[in-house]
Amino acid sequence: MLKKIVLLLLVCLLAVSLTGCLDRREYADTIKPPENTQPGDGTDGTGEDTDDTDDTDGTGGNTDDTDDTDGTGGNTDGEIEGDGTEENPYLIYNAEMLLEMNDYPAGTYFRQANDIDLSTVDTGEKVQGGQSTPLDTWKPLGDYNAPFTCNFDGNGYQITHLSIQRFDTLYQDQPFGMFGYAENCEIKNVTLADYRVEVRYASTVGALVGYAQNCNITNCELIQGAKENFASGSWSFSNMGGLVGFANESHIEGCSVDSDLGLYRDTPTIYPENEYPLHGMLGGVVSELRRSTLLNCTFRGNAESGAVAGGIVGRSDESLIAGCESDATVTASQIAGGIVGQLWRSELLYSEFSGKISFPTNTGLTVGETGYFGGIAGDLGIADIYFDLLPLERNYAVSTLDSCAFTGSITTDSMSGPLNMSDAGGLASRGYTGYIYNCMVQYASISGGEAYAVIANVSDLPHSLFTGIVLVSETELDGETKQSITASQNNEILLASSDIRADDPEHYTPVSDWTNLPIESPLDPSRWKIENGRYSLIYAGLLPEDILALLRNS
Repeated sequence: MLKKIVLLLLVCLLAVSLTGCLDRREYADTIKPPENTQPGDGTDGTGEDTDDTDDTDGTGGNTDDTDDTDGTGGNTDGEIEGDGTEENPYLIYNAEMLLEMNDYPAGTYFRQANDIDLSTVDTGEKVQGGQSTPLDTWKPLGDYNAPFTCNFDGNGYQITHLSIQRFDTLYQDQPFGMFGYAENCEIKNVTLADYRVEVRYASTVGALVGYAQNCNITNCELIQGAKENFASGSWSFSNMGGLVGFANESHIEGCSVDSDLGLYRDTPTIYPENEYPLHGMLGGVVSELRRSTLLNCTFRGNAESGAVAGGIVGRSDESLIAGCESDATVTASQIAGGIVGQLWRSELLYSEFSGKISFPTNTGLTVGETGYFGGIAGDLGIADIYFDLLPLERNYAVSTLDSCAFTGSITTDSMSGPLNMSDAGGLASRGYTGYIYNCMVQYASISGGEAYAVIANVSDLPHSLFTGIVLVSETELDGETKQSITASQNNEILLASSDIRADDPEHYTPVSDWTNLPIESPLDPSRWKIENGRYSLIYAGLLPEDILALLRNS
């Protein structure tokens, strides 16, 4: 009798053990971890670690419950770590696991667990239209047909050697980036380094995200590697942003780009007379921003466009941009702005540009009949012609510049030498419908066919542009045919150093003592401070958390 009881207990224990193994195997089949193909003791650089310590050989895997520290491996015990929730996200250790994220249900959470080198995988197409592209190794996560809808936390680790090369028209209607089309998701703390993105034809291009729909993108960084024959950087013939191509109904905050960007369109779509491009937007951070918010972002490097370029955003429509700064070189054949190329129905606040704006030096780009260059925005408001081409209402087409500073230079440099054919303005080149408040042009240099310290061209519509307090000091104007403080003459309070030479000084108030301004009311103490004997903006560039919190909820 006792033997039967013991035998029965052994059978039960065996059944429980087999059931557990089956359960674990079924779970593992749904989430495939990285595999080691060679057996070993974990110390030879190729094998599998089967003890209770971390793998440190640079290639192997960790089979215990501790973190992998080799930068390439992961947990190889048959289960991916985590459960995909916000509190306990799946951990991503390598490129293969990164690729599989798009196979999971919407709302799944992932977190990067170490640096990842994307050159270890190859999903690219090597022959495109008869051309060989040996460095095309990455297929974007998500497209218009199957969006990426999960959440990814880069966790401060780097992702290196992203390589996308598309020279054919096979995917010309799709967005390109590490994530192609992302929707209803959060992407944060991602650092892309030593990357290469070269896409001739696409709907929109960004190294991190091609198209972001209702996404939250925060604390992401793009870092260019060694540049030898374009070994690292981005170029395209399509609309392109350094980090994000097109952002719609999204929030982008705390992101930075340090890279060279080039947008080389064959024949830009323009109407009429090379002045009003419909396509060809290049932005240091985002190409096109629509019904979105962009806060505390920076761009350093070079942005060169055959149409429109902005140091932070190419074109902004119905959006809020604040706390941004750039010291980049921004060049364009037609329209360029230090922060935004075209500011449509948007607010641009607390931002500064201290770089250089000019024509392209690339001999392959055609320079437009006139360049419209603005230290902060190329176009402030929407040109009249767009109302006939787009579903826009004139009464709602107002744009605003508030608490912005231009401390850089606008030149006429080009591949053919100086071209005195630009309308250059310290804050904007062309003003249509909008407002300018509490802005500053200081320590700047502005040259062109016509050079203006504030704004170069104003719409002839009555009451189209209103100017509040603008301070101009230590600024050099060099206009070939005309130079002045501003072309705007509506409700102005323009103050400029008395030593600034201008063609029509009656349109501003000269100031010799900046501590004793000749105006009835003092400047707003929440916006202005006295520094080194003159007024300057308190906030123009990256903002503190208390102001950011207010803007997020505005």
